[in-house]
Amino acid sequence: MSRDMNAIVTAFHRVATLSREEVFGPHDDRPISDPDNVGTAAPGWVGEDWSGDLLLVGNFPGGGGDRYAGNPTDAELYAAFRAFRDSIEGTPRVAAFERMSRVYREAEKSHALWRTVIRAVLGAAGVPEARAAFINLVPFRTRENRPPAAAARRRAWTLGVRAQGEALSPHRIVALGVATGKALASLNPPELHYEVIPRAIGDTRLPAEAEPVLQRLRAGRA
Repeated sequence: MSRDMNAIVTAFHRVATLSREEVFGPHDDRPISDPDNVGTAAPGWVGEDWSGDLLLVGNFPGGGGDRYAGNPTDAELYAAFRAFRDSIEGTPRVAAFERMSRVYREAEKSHALWRTVIRAVLGAAGVPEARAAFINLVPFRTRENRPPAAAARRRAWTLGVRAQGEALSPHRIVALGVATGKALASLNPPELHYEVIPRAIGDTRLPAEAEPVLQRLRAGRA
């Protein structure tokens, strides 16, 4: 990771320490499933060879459905989030950050989002996963995976997510899904440039509207 690792780790740690109350306020419609993990922020991940190539932006973590029961992968992942959150500043925090990034990235590979969308984006951009990064606009699960309120998005952005983007200073940004693109547009000045990759329900396929985006990513390879 050749960019300023200390700045990146600090920005991600700030998001890791956010509470739901800070983001959602007193009227949080808190998920009722997997209660051990709904209060833990999911800051994102950074590839071990990060040098500013490609930032992937998600909307918010899944798993907020009322019937969601969790699984061993979630248990390991959220334990990694908490280990990073609770880490001691310095070398132990960097090590916890690197482990969290590895665990999060590997967990994402079990999801259709990775197999169908992220893999296509990385391939089109010519960026190996080790040189990519990922963040969530809102780092907490939501009840029944409903979109967070605009005020919650704004608080998450102001309290930490914007600083993640500034620390990463990516050459290219891709918002994963039209809803994420709209949310990002509501938070950013118009001069920020990013692509929006459309998604299909369930990420079982890439819609036809995604192809022009992939073509632009191919054309923009360094």
